[in-house]
Amino acid sequence: MRSIVIIVNLVMFTVVGCVSSAEPEAMTVVELNTSRKEVGRIFKNSIYVTHVSGGQKTVPFVGTSQIGNPDFKEALVATLRNVGLGAPSDTARYELAASIINVDQDLFSVDTKVITHIRYKITDRKSKSKVFEEKVSASHVTKFSEAFFGGTRLRLANEGSVRKNIEIFLKKLGQRSHNAIQSLRGQSEISTATPT
Repeated sequence: MRSIVIIVNLVMFTVVGCVSSAEPEAMTVVELNTSRKEVGRIFKNSIYVTHVSGGQKTVPFVGTSQIGNPDFKEALVATLRNVGLGAPSDTARYELAASIINVDQDLFSVDTKVITHIRYKITDRKSKSKVFEEKVSASHVTKFSEAFFGGTRLRLANEGSVRKNIEIFLKKLGQRSHNAIQSLRGQSEISTATPT
C-alpha cells in the first residue's frame, strides 16, 4: 500500500503539477497563546518587520511547494498586527528580521512532515543593540486523509510548520519579556530596601 501511495505522489508532483506556494493567511497566527500582557509591556505596537530571507519561490509544474519571502513576511506582519505588537516603519522602536535557515520536507510519504528552522532577530532602532535573537524549529504533519494530492499535502505542511514556528517565536519573546520585567522588579525592590 505504501509503495502505491509513493508512486501516486510522484505522479501528482511531476505530472499533474498541482503545486502552489505556502499562503500567507494560512501561516498567520491569529491569537497569541502566551502572556499578551507581559509581551505587550515591552513590545506593544513597536515592532516593524524590515526584511526576511532564505525563502524560495515555487515553480509550478517543475518544482515543489515552497515558502516565499514575500508570503512569509506578509504572515509575520499580519501576525504582529493581530497580537498587538506590530507598528509602521515611522513609529516602530524595534526592527524584526527573520531568516529561513532550512526547510526539511518529507516529500514522498503517506503523511507529509515539514520542519522549518528560522532565525529571528529584534534590534532597537535607536541604540542599534540586539534585544532578541534566537533560532526556532517547528514541525507539522499533514496526514494523507487531509489531502490526497502530494503537492497540496506539502503546501499544508509548509503552512502549518511556519505558523507553529511563529507561535514558538512569540512564546519565547513572551518569556524574554517576563524575565526582563522580573529583573526590573527585583532591582526596584533592592533599591527600595537599601537604606539611604
